[in-house]
Amino acid sequence: MTKLAIRFARSHGSYNAGEVAALEAEIALALIAKGVAAKHTKQPAVSGTTSANSSDLDGRSAELDAREAAVAAREAAMDAAATVTADFDKSGNLYAKQVAQEATAAAVATYEAAQETTDAAEDAAPVDDTGLPTQGK
Repeated sequence: MTKLAIRFARSHGSYNAGEVAALEAEIALALIAKGVAAKHTKQPAVSGTTSANSSDLDGRSAELDAREAAVAAREAAMDAAATVTADFDKSGNLYAKQVAQEATAAAVATYEAAQETTDAAEDAAPVDDTGLPTQGK
């Protein structure tokens, strides 16, 4: 959907005179035709079709594989811990419970490390400039 930036000449709905908004093209053109708004000098960048960068897709695929591996490792550790805990309940062996707790802690650490990697990758993503003026300027 293409958006069109308009500057309101008079108040309309929640918009006051002089405010700038990027609205769907159909709505913006209707408001311009009514004389409520005029086309703004700066317009949002037209992206056309969204194209995916091959390296971006490869990076996201690798990230997804890492997350899936971390979840699988965590589930395996939890299954092992459940089995060991069940053995502990039957035999009363304290060592088995300790092994189960260590396995669970290792699985949680692996999962948290994968989550930190994912968070770091999301934080590094660039923010696109829309071309519209920022609020208050």
